[in-house]
Amino acid sequence: MNALSAFGKFIEPLKRRVFMMLARGVVRAIDDANGLQRMQIECLRGELLDSVERFQDYGFTSVPLEGAEMLAGFLNGNRDHGIIVRVDDRRYRLNGLAGGEVAIYTDEGDKVHFKRGRIIDVSTDTLNISADTAVNITSPIVDCSAILQGVTVKGTDDVLAGSGEISGKSHVHVENDNGGPTEAPQ
Repeated sequence: MNALSAFGKFIEPLKRRVFMMLARGVVRAIDDANGLQRMQIECLRGELLDSVERFQDYGFTSVPLEGAEMLAGFLNGNRDHGIIVRVDDRRYRLNGLAGGEVAIYTDEGDKVHFKRGRIIDVSTDTLNISADTAVNITSPIVDCSAILQGVTVKGTDDVLAGSGEISGKSHVHVENDNGGPTEAPQ
């Protein structure tokens, strides 16, 4: 045996471990019930690994769909304890964004798109906002093209109704001098 083949035989286990440290694969099942999400993944052809932990960035979480692609790392090339470091799904990823733009999206088409020019677009079927204390909007203009239901306006400034109308059962103006109701608004 020459020196070169002896060296090759010597480093073969190390080479195998290095090659086994990263794997690309497909998500087959997701368990989102505990602190760290766990997935069943398929790496090499037919290599099915169960209960592989998925690390996510603090403050952000998602549950990918079955069939999403993933990248997993295996310490020392040991396939018994891997960690999923990235998951992506080319079937639904938004594309065509400009450099520097950011988006959050779902497979159903919902999205929050942070655009260039400091514009944020939100697109969905129903947007619910819940606040225990207040919702504050500070803007020189708030443009709304919708039917407003159950709106109470409080304050001393005028309320303008453009080309629409402001109406309701309790729409009454009270005079300041004697407290009686005024005529209906014009």
